[in-house]
Amino acid sequence: MYETLENSTSSSLALASPVPLIEHPAQVYLATLSPGSRPAMRQALNAISRDY
Repeated sequence: MYETLENSTSSSLALASPVPLIEHPAQVYLATLSPGSRPAMRQALNAISRDY
């Protein structure tokens, strides 16, 4: 009945339209950090996202 992630294709997980930056979870999170912490956390989040 439900498709598991193992059986899904990358196209089935694609967004129909881009999420505005003011609503993107990672961007909202980064905005809560101090300016000095943002580059390191952005780099860490990007590294994690490349693995998935």
